[in-house]
Amino acid sequence: MRKFYPYLFLFFIVCASYAQCGFGSPALMKKLAQRELIVIMEQPSQKVIELMKKKKKHDQVVAYEEGVEAYNAALKHAVQKYWKWDSSANYMTMNDADRLRKTQVKNYAVIYCTTIDNFTIKGDEGGRNHQRLLFPENYKQLNALREHWRNYSVMEIKLLEDLPKSQPLFRQNLPNITPEKADLVFGVQAVEHYLIDSTLQARATPYEWEEVLPRAEADMHAKTLLLRKDWLAQGLTYEDIKEVYPYPFVIVDAKRFNESAVKGNPNLALLQIVPEILSKRQKIVTNYLHAVIDSMTGLPLGFVRLKAEDGKDKYISEESMKELAQYLKKRTMTVVGNK
Repeated sequence: MRKFYPYLFLFFIVCASYAQCGFGSPALMKKLAQRELIVIMEQPSQKVIELMKKKKKHDQVVAYEEGVEAYNAALKHAVQKYWKWDSSANYMTMNDADRLRKTQVKNYAVIYCTTIDNFTIKGDEGGRNHQRLLFPENYKQLNALREHWRNYSVMEIKLLEDLPKSQPLFRQNLPNITPEKADLVFGVQAVEHYLIDSTLQARATPYEWEEVLPRAEADMHAKTLLLRKDWLAQGLTYEDIKEVYPYPFVIVDAKRFNESAVKGNPNLALLQIVPEILSKRQKIVTNYLHAVIDSMTGLPLGFVRLKAEDGKDKYISEESMKELAQYLKKRTMTVVGNK
């Protein structure tokens, strides 16, 4: 069995974290695509386990360890199925990867998830990047609360020699604080599409979704949109959505949502709700991107950016579905008009 080592470093980020950010030049991204891939695996935190035992929660230790194991398996599966650049990825801890970096080899890229803590009283100064994914003892409850103003998780990719510098070549914010299967597929596919986007230009500031949105053509009448039941606003019903959203949709539980993302289906789309963390002086503002993602390709078919500082937009509402319907209808008309 591989011996795991504790993580030794963390760093600070000083930029606002948008839902999808590319920081590298196109030349660096092409260089990255030619590298062998290192995928960072997580390990249970002994501090968390000791805290559980101290609180007499011995029965939760096994569930916690199984959660970390399930995350590793899900990330590995997402890479194996959806990463097209390197079919023989390497799996190791971040500490292992950092030791490899010190040998000065330069033929690897590193992909991983990491948790970022916001500086809630110093919003204009960014946050702390743990350089690893945190699994608190109550991680399932945190996912259910979706309180991204306090912390959130992202998928990042870097050249190995750039560890542990603050800026990745690409960062994708993830819908859940502790990533689930659908989050990991979403992140891997987002990196893929950024790598192959031929429209990217060298620049000093991050890209946003409007600039890297692939021109995916989709007739939403031919796709069924999956909506997570646990993401519905309180009181929202199937009939409420049907009144404002004219395309096929179905409300599913989290398990089916995640499994559908893993399998991929050309007849399905997923509604992902992605947090955008904006640093403002003395305040953290969280907006939410409601994005329709093709289940097979991972391409964003349409999205709306919602801004409600009371946090209501982290849920699916009648208003958000109405805005999505208007966007999809307008985009379909634009695509048809350009033919």
